[in-house]
Amino acid sequence: MKYGFIARHRSVWPTRTMCRVLAVSHSGFYEWMDRAPSQRSQDDARLTRLIRECFELSDRTYGSPRVWHDL
Repeated sequence: MKYGFIARHRSVWPTRTMCRVLAVSHSGFYEWMDRAPSQRSQDDARLTRLIRECFELSDRTYGSPRVWHDL
């Protein structure tokens, strides 16, 4: 969560300063930036796309039970 905040606000404040204030290492932040998305993260993104597609195809009328059933 802290790394995400730092990544979003890099244009506002210096990265090393934010790392110091948030008590995280700057090397850990840079490692996090270069890391490939995890398999879980990729699976979640795929499922989210499928859910949105199903919802849009229903003219935005399906609720969670119908979306779940369609998937």
